[in-house]
Amino acid sequence: MIVRWIEGQVELEPDHKTMLHDTVGLALGVYSPADQEQAGLLLAEMLDCLRRQLWKTRLLAERFELEGELKASIPTPKQRWHQYHLATLECVWNYTWPPRGLDEVETIR
Repeated sequence: MIVRWIEGQVELEPDHKTMLHDTVGLALGVYSPADQEQAGLLLAEMLDCLRRQLWKTRLLAERFELEGELKASIPTPKQRWHQYHLATLECVWNYTWPPRGLDEVETIR
């Protein structure tokens, strides 16, 4: 499995909180030159388990919260150019920056 950051966005909320939204891509791959059908089924099962676990947990390190939908895809055999079965899972995580900077400024004054 490969984890890759895709994009991020920083938003200032009306209550002066800073909210971050980061899109992360997970790439899964299974290789089996002997039994391509079994490799494809294994990949589909892995993708299903990962999606279920991410949705069930939804909170990582007591800070990052899963939001919205999980986008999953498996390329069709016509689009595949190697013997690996690949799947991608794209998810968006949000978290709020702690207001330490504002607290520190108030303390200095």
